[in-house]
Amino acid sequence: MTQNFIFSVFFFCLLSFSNAEITHYKYRIVGEYHHDTYASTQGLAVEGNILYEGTGGWNGASGIKRVDLHTGRVLKRTIMSSWTLGAGITIWQDKIIQLTQNKNEGYVYNKVTLDLLQTFYFTNNQGWGLTNNGQFLIMSDGTDKLYFWDNN
Repeated sequence: MTQNFIFSVFFFCLLSFSNAEITHYKYRIVGEYHHDTYASTQGLAVEGNILYEGTGGWNGASGIKRVDLHTGRVLKRTIMSSWTLGAGITIWQDKIIQLTQNKNEGYVYNKVTLDLLQTFYFTNNQGWGLTNNGQFLIMSDGTDKLYFWDNN
């Protein structure tokens, strides 16, 4: 009896959602670019013809690369320590900001040279995604929360 009731409720739910409008979006590919297939991309930002890629992985696989978007040639690379897991990145003015997933640290780099300018610390769970809206840095820690940080 219980199984029949559960099946009936499930079937009713399916029927009630079957009439819902589904929006279908169309797209077209406007370009394809070279990419390192061994990179474990954790953060990605594009500015002009430059691709900034934050990678995550152990034993020196985490870091940031500055890449010519059209050729895929790495223009500059910074590698993190082997026990640091790199995560999201964003472009902020003339800097690149990168989170770590495992150390509650973030790094501020010079956008052109990728020299490390500053280390900062955060108290959220883990650093995952990072973006900005021009006014605030916006961080995700892999949960249902977004954190808005001022630029200080």
